[in-house]
Amino acid sequence: MDIFSLGVCLLEMLAGDFQVQTVVGKWALVRSKVQNSHMRQLLLDCLKENPESRPSAKTVVRELESPV
Repeated sequence: MDIFSLGVCLLEMLAGDFQVQTVVGKWALVRSKVQNSHMRQLLLDCLKENPESRPSAKTVVRELESPV
């Protein structure tokens, strides 16, 4: 699974903004639009440049299912 793309889709749904084209712009959007700190950290982790640093799909699902 492409975790970066999943992070982008989640961000676009949460922020309602589909026009940010750069990773830096996406980080700024996460910080400004996503109020929940748990979700904000998950998105920042999914958008990390190095794929090895991103969470696994299993971790993302577990985080999304966990109560905040």
